[in-house]
Amino acid sequence: MRFSILNIILIQYYHLLYGADCKTCVRSCHKCQIVNANAYGLLQQLPISTTPREIVSADHIIRLLQTKAENTNMFVQIDQVTRYAIATPSASLAAYTVTDALCNNIILRYGSPSMYITNRTAFTARHTQRGLQKYGITQSMTPPHSPQANSIVERANGIIVSTLKKNHRQKFREMGLITA
Repeated sequence: MRFSILNIILIQYYHLLYGADCKTCVRSCHKCQIVNANAYGLLQQLPISTTPREIVSADHIIRLLQTKAENTNMFVQIDQVTRYAIATPSASLAAYTVTDALCNNIILRYGSPSMYITNRTAFTARHTQRGLQKYGITQSMTPPHSPQANSIVERANGIIVSTLKKNHRQKFREMGLITA
């Protein structure tokens, strides 16, 4: 059961205006204001690309089965026009894995995209920002946990995960992809 301030107050006290008291408590609590801060602003329409590799979207898939190389995550980058996806397994969600994958899988192979659409996880680190500035890439941020904001890469993530789930664990063991 998920406990909110309202549930905590209801356990200890009961009075008619408990809803209003909860709102007052949350509004006056500094920590609540930091956690509940709306830092995303209004959603804007993403630009529509007509040239391949002009706009690339990126996201992480986390908590996958562990491979022999101890990778449990996957970093997915997808071109907005061609829908060509590059999925890179990784053991870490650190910023250096993002910049390495961007540099090795996109920039060195196809050239620098003009825009990189990401959510706010490892993509806001200084290391990632410096890498994007170095190659003159504009970064567009989308709110995390909202598939409608970066739908192309979220759909690719869903396809990758469903494909991995369809394969049997035994096949993964035979191919050497998992140890347990």
